[in-house]
Amino acid sequence: MAWLFRTRVPRLRGERTPEEASLERGDDFNALQRYRLNVWERYGDEAPDSTVSVAFLRTEESLRKICQKEIALKEPKIPSQIRTLRELKRNAWFLEREWSYLRSEITESPSVLERAFKQWRSDPRWYMHSVLVEDCVNRGGCCSRSCGCCVSRERQTSSVGELGIGHCTVECGCCCEARGFDLTAEEKRNLEMRFGFLDMAGDGLLEDYVYQDRIYFASVWGLLRNATCHEYEQSYHKEASVPIFQSEPVKCEGASIVGDSETLPEDDPGEGSDSTIIVI
Repeated sequence: MAWLFRTRVPRLRGERTPEEASLERGDDFNALQRYRLNVWERYGDEAPDSTVSVAFLRTEESLRKICQKEIALKEPKIPSQIRTLRELKRNAWFLEREWSYLRSEITESPSVLERAFKQWRSDPRWYMHSVLVEDCVNRGGCCSRSCGCCVSRERQTSSVGELGIGHCTVECGCCCEARGFDLTAEEKRNLEMRFGFLDMAGDGLLEDYVYQDRIYFASVWGLLRNATCHEYEQSYHKEASVPIFQSEPVKCEGASIVGDSETLPEDDPGEGSDSTIIVI
């Protein structure tokens, strides 16, 4: 009589679990990402250390700084401005190489972080997550005004291309004009250390920096790391033909672009929709 033995096939490093595969077939992005985050934190050897992500986010901000400085100098009139523009383009070239290298480190295949990061960043408006909008407001960026610079196509036109898309840095010309004064080099550095990742260059320990920890999870995972608030804020809110910058949160399923500004569609996604975002 032949005996049949059932053997459990072990999961290879970074492979999907049946639970993750099941969540992928559903439409609850937040539940999927939180499951992936749980796995990643439990089995951290499946993905790079958080210092890699910190360096990656710091590089992204440097690219946005170049973009915004180039926009401010888009019509150079004196030799020193022309030299600055050339130097910015040179720096952009090297930073793009660094960005590509660090991105490959984050998306080392296979891992849950790779799948989580790629899925989140496949949304072209990932940077409009409410935590990142709030960060822009806290920095005194354009999300605190009605100018719409953070959703303008102009930020794709610099030498860094689409890598320039995103929120304001200390080099944003519109922010400088709104302030009414220039920041000194020391003031810029102080602001970047308070809100950015510069002060983490040595260790990159996110648990020591609560503010940066929230930025990290919104930027890399698309999550709000909070025990009582887990909304995945991918979609824009609904209200007929209302500009994206409003004081009251509304709901919608998508947004259309007219010129350099965005308007919201009139179609109601229905009561079953739980996608939210805070727009200001």
